[in-house]
Amino acid sequence: MFIIQKYVIGGVVGVVVLTTFLLASGAVNPSWNPFTQVSNDSFEKAFANLGDISKMRVKGLVEVDIKNLPEELKQQTEAGTGISFNKLNGSVSFDQQIDNSNQLEKKRATELTASVGIEGIAMSLGISAIGINKDLYLMVSNLPPILPAAISASDIKDKWFKADLKSLMAGTQAAAQIDSASNNPEETAFLNELKNIASGNKFFKIKKNLGQEIIDGASTQHYVIEIEKASVKEDLPKIFNLASQYTSQNASSEYQDNLKNSIDQIMGNFDLIWAKIGGIAFDAWIETGENRLKKIKFEKTISNNTLRMEFLFSDFGKDFQIKAPDTFFKLEDIIPQSWLTPTTAVQ
Repeated sequence: MFIIQKYVIGGVVGVVVLTTFLLASGAVNPSWNPFTQVSNDSFEKAFANLGDISKMRVKGLVEVDIKNLPEELKQQTEAGTGISFNKLNGSVSFDQQIDNSNQLEKKRATELTASVGIEGIAMSLGISAIGINKDLYLMVSNLPPILPAAISASDIKDKWFKADLKSLMAGTQAAAQIDSASNNPEETAFLNELKNIASGNKFFKIKKNLGQEIIDGASTQHYVIEIEKASVKEDLPKIFNLASQYTSQNASSEYQDNLKNSIDQIMGNFDLIWAKIGGIAFDAWIETGENRLKKIKFEKTISNNTLRMEFLFSDFGKDFQIKAPDTFFKLEDIIPQSWLTPTTAVQ
């Protein structure tokens, strides 16, 4: 179990940083000029400036290449899927247009492609998505060769569907959480507390200044940014505790106990895991003059397993034509309700 925990810890640290600051990590470049001095506040300011932009485009790529699946995780996967494998690779790429110019009608248009390879067997999925406030419309453009028996490719391919998550998950704990998140005023307090925790410490340190580069036609300054271990170690328990307080409103006692045990195990082994993963760093490109984040890139290999992430920010202030499709079907009409709701059958 401890082997899995080591991977989970590294993942949790990365997710916390990614969720809190929407970024990931990168590689060391020996061409650094060590005499160039830069303020460590530069990255925080450049990232914060993205929040002031109401219209922009985000392109992203996440890749996972697992060549050494931990034995316990392998056994758990085989038990859950009936498939035994040692190697796994996958990727998700997306291109998203964002329009928050009207706070009462926030819009997103996304093109997403996902692929998974298991022991040489490849599968891919292509999705177009439009989000307008809480309404989500989906169209599948590319499907895996094998689908569940209850779903036909001709029923869903190249057709727009409107997804009602609350209706799909009616009666489940997830539905309660969706309803709570959309109607509970405590969500704002939770986000404010999270922001206060994150702003209390300096999480980032500029490790290297790699000079000027042209990215997507814009002049940028390239830095290697390092995550401060002491800040993460100090604030991670606070974030965990805050999250547990928030989720405990709708969670079972078993879930709360498991969450507490996981937090205790993570923090008890924090130093060992941090040493195992070798710290966390990422490349960041900050647009010259505008002082806003243009690109971030992360790559990390642990025990022959590699995670890569890259995000590019562009088209600042550009007008996008985002609107709901004229015709669409209901997603719940093609997804069996029994897949998403607990059974009440008597055994």
